[in-house]
This record gives sequence, structure tokens and C-alpha cells, in this order.
Amino acid sequence: MERHISEPSSLSNWLPIREFVSENNQFTVNQLRWLIRHKTENGLDTVFTKVGRRIYINEQGFADWLTFHEGGQS
Repeated sequence: MERHISEPSSLSNWLPIREFVSENNQFTVNQLRWLIRHKTENGLDTVFTKVGRRIYINEQGFADWLTFHEGGQS
């Protein structure tokens, strides 16, 4: 069963990776880069986007994904 992550439209939900890590220090840049490399397999393809050379993360979408996976679902 495939689950689609909600895509909040507010631009304030999108943060550059390094800014996200500085606000959420339980994650590292390397952890997020690994998730980005595997985003189509892990369902995070709507949570990360690239604009130019910068990669952005949707903070609310990532929180939704994390909550969904916290229950042991995949």
C-alpha cells in the first residue's frame, strides 16, 4: 500500500538542508543526503526538491514521513 505524503504549499515549510539540520540537530547533513539518494525507494521524493544547486526539505512533509515510519510501517 503506497502512502502519499501531504505537500503543504507554504514556502516557509521549505528549508535548505543545512538550515534544517541547524534547527533539528538530531539529524546530520550526511543522514539527509543518504535519504535524498534513496528518496524514490523510501517515499521521500515529494519531501526533497532541488532549486539550482541547493537542496530543500519540506519540514512538515518530513515530519509526516517520520511519524508514519515511526510505527514500523514502510
